[in-house]
Amino acid sequence: MASLAGTMRRRGMSEDEIAAAILVANKQRCDPPLPDEEVQRIAASVGRYAPESTLLPVTLTLTKPPSNSIENTPVAGLPTDHVDVVAPIGGQQQQQGRFCRQTLGDLRANYKPTRWLIEHLLPIIGILLMAGIPGIGKTWLVLLFALVVATGRSLLGRFQTRQGAVLLVLEEEDSSAVLERLDALYAGLELSQEEGDALPIHVLIQQGVSLVTVEGTLEPELLRHIEEVKPVLVVLDPFRRVHGLDENDSGQMSALFNLLRQLQVDMNCSLLLIHHLRKRSEHTEDALDRLRGSSDIAASVDSVLEIGGQFGSLVVKHSKSKRGRALGSFLIKSEMMSGAIRFSYQDSDIAAEIDREEIRKFILQILSEGPLNQSKLWEAGKERGFGRDRIKKACVELEKERLVEQQVGPRNSKLFILTDLVVDAPAPPSTTRSQEEETVEREEWVL
Repeated sequence: MASLAGTMRRRGMSEDEIAAAILVANKQRCDPPLPDEEVQRIAASVGRYAPESTLLPVTLTLTKPPSNSIENTPVAGLPTDHVDVVAPIGGQQQQQGRFCRQTLGDLRANYKPTRWLIEHLLPIIGILLMAGIPGIGKTWLVLLFALVVATGRSLLGRFQTRQGAVLLVLEEEDSSAVLERLDALYAGLELSQEEGDALPIHVLIQQGVSLVTVEGTLEPELLRHIEEVKPVLVVLDPFRRVHGLDENDSGQMSALFNLLRQLQVDMNCSLLLIHHLRKRSEHTEDALDRLRGSSDIAASVDSVLEIGGQFGSLVVKHSKSKRGRALGSFLIKSEMMSGAIRFSYQDSDIAAEIDREEIRKFILQILSEGPLNQSKLWEAGKERGFGRDRIKKACVELEKERLVEQQVGPRNSKLFILTDLVVDAPAPPSTTRSQEEETVEREEWVL
């Protein structure tokens, strides 16, 4: 949207004209569309500049880097394809020109093993993209990640962390909700309120933070906060609200990640970006294909976590890792009790079983309302985020178990129906009082 608005302004359009045009473009081109007030803010920002000014050149302005708590030099092995000029290394002779050629021996002489901020998930001076549908509980995980890094504790009792300061940029949360969640997490980690509040975690909540100025440089005010905090981890939640660019424009996304990579090297920090997923379709269930925006986003990060399932039993798929093998799927269980929330890790076999059971329950529930042909069943599954292949596999299982069968319908169509084994099955026992109380308690928590 910012690029489109900039083009209109350079051609002499007024703020009102730009706002009217990009409001229409937002609804037609963005999935999901940005809020109207955010679109109006883009138009107002661009409207301050004179026509024919260059609003988004690919440039970079950085102040002097700090010496933070991890190390003073970039981690060897960091991909350098995002940096225009690579300095000579080792005893290599100075070369003239824009690029610096290296031999394999040069690379070997300067090799260091990957060092992790969060073991197997986020390397030091790396980018982790956490993606999921709205409301699934990503912000709970953001706060958990911040707490374990700030304390140096392991994540979920499974992944070791390196301790350091954290800067949280939260553009969709309010202070009260953040504090309430933190109090629950403190209790789950057995931290007092005083101990938790004293941790080196700094927050920018609903500050309208922008990564990039209209001139195409990194925002100096954000750089100032990073210099002062010296964080080992910077969290941007959600990512789309802090850059103001067109996520479907590969050129803009590539330029943005060029800036972020240089920011990381100079400021010696890792990034956690919170992103949204498109709904599953019959064509793809792959997390990387479902990421909102250009494929340059997935290509530019070091690690991707897809968050699925439901809060309480989150199915996490580690679908990409540039440093080592991706871990595949695992489960994050959460329990709320007496004002405390505790998260725990369970292995991939359990996660796959949870996913399988969700689809089976969906099929049995929808067929209890009446027979459905294949196309209607696929369509209903698509609305719930289940792909065709997964529904087919579940139907085959249910037919083998004689819970579902096929009958010939009108015009020789195939209808799926429930068998007598399901129809005549007794109703499940009523919920006990303790379960009801637990359900009410859980519903009070806002995701």
